[in-house]
Amino acid sequence: MWWPISNPTMSRTDEHPIKSHLTFVRDDGGKRVDVLVDGELFTACIYPDSIMKPVLYPVVTAGGQRVTRAFPLDRVAGERVDHPHHVGIWLNYGNVNGLDFWNHPEAIPADRKHKFGTIRHREIIDAREDGSTAFLSFSADWLRPNGSPLIAERTD
Repeated sequence: MWWPISNPTMSRTDEHPIKSHLTFVRDDGGKRVDVLVDGELFTACIYPDSIMKPVLYPVVTAGGQRVTRAFPLDRVAGERVDHPHHVGIWLNYGNVNGLDFWNHPEAIPADRKHKFGTIRHREIIDAREDGSTAFLSFSADWLRPNGSPLIAERTD
């Protein structure tokens, strides 16, 4: 994944100036890579065992406004608690060789779990930045319900 930042000499008309310095903070124990823009959290690539796929969460604007909702990872008063498989931002599909990788198997009845796959993070291959551009590369395995691999993915 590439995160280019606009030319820092450009001007904006709102109260949030263009940010220009990107940094990654790896936390292998916490199963996450934070993406910081000028020291502030922009997003994190998280892959805890409790989520059935790697996701970007949270996603935060330059002004500090969250773009992604908190549920199901956090609880916020007044926020809806529907669609538990909608965790952050991610990419996957509802039908890969007959398996559903879209929905979150934790919310699926046991008698239907044989229809759902899991995307398991394997490793961070590369995480580098040069200040104005950042590059993250990782691998993941798309697994059948019995844990056998279906797809070996590399995301750059």
